[in-house]
Order: sequence, then structure tokens, then C-alpha cells
Amino acid sequence: MLKGIILIEPKVAANVGSIARSMKCFGFSNLIIVNKPKCLSLETAKSISKQGKDIIESVTLIENLDNIPGIKIGSISIQDNIRYNFQLCDLEDFECSEGFYLVLGRESSGLTFEEMKICAKHINISSEGKYGILNLSQAATIIMYRLYRKSSSGK
Repeated sequence: MLKGIILIEPKVAANVGSIARSMKCFGFSNLIIVNKPKCLSLETAKSISKQGKDIIESVTLIENLDNIPGIKIGSISIQDNIRYNFQLCDLEDFECSEGFYLVLGRESSGLTFEEMKICAKHINISSEGKYGILNLSQAATIIMYRLYRKSSSGK
């Protein structure tokens, strides 16, 4: 069960707003932002989020990923995994019987090695391979959709 979505230093309000909108669509509500950059406008994100405005209005802002207790599942690209060699689980095969937080990294560089080490598991979205890096909000939406479909309410 997804306890919340954690975004690390998102800079693009359109991504945050789109993620909140997708969260609303799939029944998720807990959005956490770590190290909110000054350039990120939550007002702009709120206008993009449409019916997900309440998610933006109740966003939790924290300074450090370590401040969140519980299991964290990181979404990483194949390129990051080639560099760091974490055990990857394809999104299609991902299972977690306990409540967990989904951790999504920066738009420009993803998760740091230290942030990846905090995560208990690492998931990846399979792609064609020539260019396997999705936009932050696209990746978040695909993962939320898959989690929704795997839940009893989405079957």
C-alpha cells in the first residue's frame, strides 16, 4: 500500500501539479517534497493540478529524506543502476506487502547514491531502451497507475 509520494527537490511546477492531479485520479493523497527549491511555485502547481488542488494545499515540506520513517521504494533509471548496481525490480513485477513511500528524484539528475541507499527497493519502468528516461510526472503517473491496478480497487 502506497503511504505517500516523495519528490526530491522538484523544480518544475508543472511536474508537481501533474503528479498531484494523477494522485487524485488514482486515489493517493500524501505528497511530500524534500528540499523544496525557492524557484518552485506551489501556486502554479496548484493551478495545474485541477482537482488535485487539495493535495498541493496539504503537501508536507521536509528538509531530509531521513526524516520520513518507514519503507522507501526508489524509482531509478537503468542508467543510474548501471553506475551504482542496485538490485532492480521491474515495475510489472513489483510487490510490497507493507506500506511504503515512493521516492522520485530530481528532474535533472534523479536520486543521489546516498538517497538510493536509503531506499529498501528500487523499481524501474521498462522501456524500448534507446532512451529510457521519462519525465518526472510521466514516471510518477505510470507507477501510480500500476499500483492502482494491482490494488483490489483497481482490478
